[in-house]
Amino acid sequence: MMIASGVDWLARPVAAHLLRANFLFSSLIHPAQLQRWCAHQDFNLHDWTEDVARRLGALPQAVARVWHQRVSVALVQDLRLDPIAGPDEEGAVACLLPPPAFDRLTLHLGLAIWSVPLCRLISRADLAGWEEAIGAPALAFSRRMVPILRARIGLPSGVDAVLPASSEAPAQARALGAMVLARCFEAAPPAVGRRGLLRLPPDVDGPCLPPSLDPVEAAQALTHAVLEALEPEWCSHFPATH
Repeated sequence: MMIASGVDWLARPVAAHLLRANFLFSSLIHPAQLQRWCAHQDFNLHDWTEDVARRLGALPQAVARVWHQRVSVALVQDLRLDPIAGPDEEGAVACLLPPPAFDRLTLHLGLAIWSVPLCRLISRADLAGWEEAIGAPALAFSRRMVPILRARIGLPSGVDAVLPASSEAPAQARALGAMVLARCFEAAPPAVGRRGLLRLPPDVDGPCLPPSLDPVEAAQALTHAVLEALEPEWCSHFPATH
């Protein structure tokens, strides 16, 4: 198959994800961001869905696709979102992640900030509480892999990070992870950065980031290190990030 000059990325495995971000962005935007936009535009999402279903008489999957097409066109036009030109744009490796992987990255970025105090947990009851809250694989990643990653990229150990109660850990970790990603997306080209920020909650309520992550370069380094550890195959499709 011949690919037109300038769009050679269409032959790459991530092409479908880039097209989704450009043309079906309502399927990626954070639900709270979408609700806020709809309220501003006086759109009723339920009515839109019912209207499409009534017109098509289609299966739910087909209804959802047409619904996303309609909402995405309105979103892109109203917010004046420029298209992402290709997967090699800065920040695209995180921005284009499928929703489950994007959420996983957000959670693990937050947990990475707590790696040192998590390594100090020795009580069986404490460890059991954290395993129940975030899962054994995520806890093991934070205690074993993250210290290696932080040392590799030259970030301080984060000895001053304070652990929340384990029951609050998932929400607070995602809030911290969203702050790290926001730093990265704010520094990315507008086409990537604005879409990336819209994938995060509009109002992040949580602890502040440690001073070591104030420089955007530090946030980018941590994000790339954690993402490459979590999703090595995905990252292999973005050679510009290496």
